[in-house]
Amino acid sequence: MIEDGKVIEKGTVTDLNIQPQASADFTLPIKTKPKSGKEYFLNISYRFKNAEPFLEKEYEIANEQMPYAGAAISFDMAAARGNVKADKQGNKLTLKAGNAVVEFDTEKGLLTSYKMSGMQILENGPAPSFYRAPTDNDIGAGLNKSLREWRKAYDNNIVEDVKTEQLNAGSYKVSFTKNVLNGKAKTQQSFTIFGDGTIKVENNFTVDKGDFKSLMRIGNNLQVNKEFTRIQWYGRGPWENYWDRKYAGEVACTHVHAKTKRAVFSVRAPAGKR
Repeated sequence: MIEDGKVIEKGTVTDLNIQPQASADFTLPIKTKPKSGKEYFLNISYRFKNAEPFLEKEYEIANEQMPYAGAAISFDMAAARGNVKADKQGNKLTLKAGNAVVEFDTEKGLLTSYKMSGMQILENGPAPSFYRAPTDNDIGAGLNKSLREWRKAYDNNIVEDVKTEQLNAGSYKVSFTKNVLNGKAKTQQSFTIFGDGTIKVENNFTVDKGDFKSLMRIGNNLQVNKEFTRIQWYGRGPWENYWDRKYAGEVACTHVHAKTKRAVFSVRAPAGKR
C-alpha cells in the first residue's frame, strides 16, 4: 500500500492455488485507514516462489497498480509571511523576500536570477516559449518550416509594457506585455513574489493575426543551476509516458539522477512526461 507515493504497508499471499484459465477471490488483510487529503494505491506484484530455469527466485512475472482511495494531491498556495522589498537600478529590478533574492531585466521582460539563502536556484526564466525541437512527424508535415518563426518569438521582440506594483507589505507583482511576430500575437506574463520567496507565475497568450492552426508548444522555459543533479517528483514514471500510454508507469515518489533524463534518439522524437 502506498500513500502519496510512499510505502506504508506490506503483505504477502503465499498460497495461490489457481488452475490455468481459472479465477479465485482473495481477501487482503489491509490495516491502512485512508486519511483525508491523501492518495492511496494498492501495488500488487506476482513473483516466483522458487527459482526457474534462467529466472531467479522472487523474479517478478506480473504487476498491477490499483487506485485504492483518495484523489490526486492538489496544490494550495498558503499565505506567506514576511515582507518584500524592491530596489530598481536602471533596467534591473531586485526584490528581496525573506532569504530569497529575485532579479528581473525590465527591458527584456525576463526573470534573470533567483537565489535562496545565497544559492543560485534559477539562472533565468520561466519565460514564454512557443517552439521545441521538431520530431520526424513534424518535419514530415513541414512544421519545422511553417512554424519556425515562433522559435525565438519571445526573445526577439521588445517589451511593450512593464508594470510593477507593491500589492502589500508581503507581496509584489511584476508584469510584462510583449507583442510578438510583428503584432500577430501578444503575451502577458506576471510574477507575484511573496514574503517567503514563493513566486506565482501567470501567463496569458492571444493570437490576433495570421492563420495558425497549431503551434509546436505553448509553455515556459527556465534554466536551473547546473549544480543540481537530482530530480524528485510524485507522479508516473520513471520512463516517458502519455495520457493514453501510461500503464507501465506507476504512480510513485521517484528519485533519479538528471543524467538519466537525457533521451537519445537517432531522429528527434517526443519523450512525454520526462
